[in-house]
Amino acid sequence: MSNFWDELKRRNVIRETLAYLAGAWVFLQVAAIVLETFDAPDWISQTLVIILAVGLPVWVLVSWAYQITTKGFKKMSSSKQAEKGSAGFTKNLLVMVILATVFGAGLVFVFQGIGSKIREDAQYAIAVMPFRDLSPDKDNEWFCDGMASTIRNKLTSVKNLAPAGMISTYAYKDQNKTIREIAPELGVEYVVAGEIQKYPAMFIISVQLITADEKVIWSTEYQESADNFYQIQQMLAEEISRNLEVRISEEETGMMENYGTENLEAFENFAKGEKILHQWHSQYSEAAEYFEKAIELDPLYAEAYASLAYCQSYNYFHHWEDKELIDQAFKNGETALQLDSLSVRAHNFMGNYYSIIPGKSRAKGDAHYKKAIALDPEDLIAHNNLGLLQEQVGYREQANRSYKRADDLAGIEHRPIPGDKTGESQREK
Repeated sequence: MSNFWDELKRRNVIRETLAYLAGAWVFLQVAAIVLETFDAPDWISQTLVIILAVGLPVWVLVSWAYQITTKGFKKMSSSKQAEKGSAGFTKNLLVMVILATVFGAGLVFVFQGIGSKIREDAQYAIAVMPFRDLSPDKDNEWFCDGMASTIRNKLTSVKNLAPAGMISTYAYKDQNKTIREIAPELGVEYVVAGEIQKYPAMFIISVQLITADEKVIWSTEYQESADNFYQIQQMLAEEISRNLEVRISEEETGMMENYGTENLEAFENFAKGEKILHQWHSQYSEAAEYFEKAIELDPLYAEAYASLAYCQSYNYFHHWEDKELIDQAFKNGETALQLDSLSVRAHNFMGNYYSIIPGKSRAKGDAHYKKAIALDPEDLIAHNNLGLLQEQVGYREQANRSYKRADDLAGIEHRPIPGDKTGESQREK
């Protein structure tokens, strides 16, 4: 074996192998930067790794047979020891080739494992823009908004995705801005844009996944019965994730499927209520009627309970007289969390309830806001309301951080609250 080792050193096999590995590593680093610049798919980098790994045993054989010089390849001469024990030496050479092949195969798995780990840890910032209403009468904006919002909320279930909040994207609804302008303002790398034509019994939906520099990387169109709206929402959320090369776990798929309703009429009432709720001067009582109807049609519709609780609480906060109303709101908030413990809106409502109602636990309010943020880090309302609670209990430094995050998500200039300020906050829930 010592003779075999000496022969490896004489033929510079070890040196050339190390040089190959070092050169391959540098090449892969440069390739990763270049491929990322051009948004190349992962299979290209994986192919390069496989080629380099397969090339390793070939390189070992070449370095055994030839001396690599600046003038090219020069055939190596056999040593006297090799000539005397050619049979044993051939056996050792075969062992070396096998080991090099195994080592090369190992490199494939190592680099693939590293690549998979990188993809698992990657975070993709994405914005689902409100879908355009191309219906003949242009009177189905509520349906378009509801579809976009539901798809966006399903995507929050995927740990590798960070969808911008719909409040942030709604701000661009009537603006004549390009995706190249919108994406950096929202701080996203990808934008989902779509349009819907809705008819009484069917709808046509077209969706595109676009990079920040306006490169379309995926598009699709469905012409479906209106009753299939839920399946389309789920399919689109999954397809968007797959085209970003994001793996969706079974748990995440279950969370996505659990969000929303399969009842068309319930969804339509919910979407109409949401449309009213998102208006600046919301008519909470009118929106509440739609949510109540949605619950009547689907008693397991968690988001409808959460939105109804929101409406009831805001009506109470504006009048402070109907104690029964806030009790109903609390009951609906609890029901929402029983049906879906991951409901961001339900946690936001419970945060409001505990932080505003006199005599309630501010600590519970803090916990609910933080849970909402953990579930959806892009939720502007949760950051803002947490800041209000922190300011209320005197934690002004933390409040300023929460306010700044909310202001960043809203795309407005942050104005810190003074450290010695007293009295009521000028911000609103």
